[in-house]
Amino acid sequence: MNYMKEANAIPNLRSKQIISLTEKFVKDRLAGSEAGHDWWHIQRVFNNAKLISKTEKVDQLVVNLAALLHDIADSKFPT
Repeated sequence: MNYMKEANAIPNLRSKQIISLTEKFVKDRLAGSEAGHDWWHIQRVFNNAKLISKTEKVDQLVVNLAALLHDIADSKFPT
């Protein structure tokens, strides 16, 4: 799936749509990863980040994207 093409096709993506596309991208990229850094690890980090960000003054979209994407550039994973 070409996520950038899909994202660019919708000129004004709302945060929920951006998060949804990012979740799909991360699930696809981490499919078959070892248990320590699989989708469920990302889901736990994402949930914790959302919980913490409720009490802090932050850009919610940035926090959510950071939590979802934090392992994507990890050298342990093939590109």
